Amino acid sequence: MNSNYMPFTQRDSLGRYYTKESISALLVSQMKAEKVNNIIDLASGEGSLTYAALDRWKNAEAYSLDIESRMSKKVCDNLTHIVTDALVHSFPEMLARHQGNFDVAVCNPPFTLPEWRDDYFKIISEIGADKYISVSKYVPAEIIFISQVIRFLKKGGEAGIILPDGIFTARKFIGLRRYLLNEHSITKVIELPRNIFKRTEAKTHILIFNKKIMPHHKIQLHCITKDGELSPSVLIRKEDAVERMDYSYHYNKNEGKGFSTIGMLKNISIFRGRFNSKEITEHVFHTTKFSGDEKYIKFHCNSVEELKPSKLDVIAKPGDILIARVGRNFHKKILFVESGYSYISDCIFLIRASGGDKKKLFDFLCSQDGQEELSRASSGVAAQHITMDALKKIHLVRIKHD
Repeated sequence: MNSNYMPFTQRDSLGRYYTKESISALLVSQMKAEKVNNIIDLASGEGSLTYAALDRWKNAEAYSLDIESRMSKKVCDNLTHIVTDALVHSFPEMLARHQGNFDVAVCNPPFTLPEWRDDYFKIISEIGADKYISVSKYVPAEIIFISQVIRFLKKGGEAGIILPDGIFTARKFIGLRRYLLNEHSITKVIELPRNIFKRTEAKTHILIFNKKIMPHHKIQLHCITKDGELSPSVLIRKEDAVERMDYSYHYNKNEGKGFSTIGMLKNISIFRGRFNSKEITEHVFHTTKFSGDEKYIKFHCNSVEELKPSKLDVIAKPGDILIARVGRNFHKKILFVESGYSYISDCIFLIRASGGDKKKLFDFLCSQDGQEELSRASSGVAAQHITMDALKKIHLVRIKHD
């Protein structure tokens, strides 16, 4: 990769990743705003995005906010830095008088789950997003920051925000995507390289949107290539962006590169276990029995007859794939049954495939691509889970089946 796009500094205790200058410059360069009088950065950190914006719009007045004073010592007469919590409904007068009047907003918010405050509901409902998403105590910080950005922008103002992959790909954020697509205008999404943050594989994207509705426009999707360049765009309709709006997904879809789903595989069956851990205590596999990095399991029963099942019982047998359907890191709890037979609990999905597909599917699900697809397909924040329908729709981008 071109050294221009080497990693950010590492994440700090508040969930912040400080933005490298080259990525800040890229974000600002992709925005369309020309006549800019004022700029706001709601999570300035060391100021990389703020200074990049001022480098482009040199005559603009900028306001930067952060909960700590981490700005570099670069002197700008037209920059006001305010040490304050950006996740409050009412701001100091110096800032409050400009609310709803900013031409440009830039932001790289922390990726955290903040402790609930009543202010969060006020912030989200004020922009009308509560009609699209469920506002609970498990609202990630990035949604609140998006809402604050919209509150501060004037009508027609433009925002550039760095956000985690899930905002663009996960089922649980479909409501947020629908809100942004229906009530505003997303113009561009740029997929950043996975290792853009030092010491983490976190995947992120740049989101650029306008605080106005532009009917019939198409969204430009880009990625940063292995040479560090901005890729040619993939154009999608906003109707196609609701499900997902990441470059990799739509590029593969357009090119037809081995693009299918689990449900499209031939001779495949998916079952959910029937028993909870209290109903049966012997010869039953539950989520608590997934163990570390082990990927293969041997059950003690040598035949189905030993279990004495009814016709409705779901029994795991050699060649089956077991996946946790609920719980933290459920997408990493995957096992291939090497031998033996066992009941499975109602917290487990069993996938039964034929021929070479079973091993290829297992390898895919255990891969980084497969783990990400499972995570994207999940619902819930505090207690993640995946439905059978969502499991069937998992995309097999790189699997070739028989």
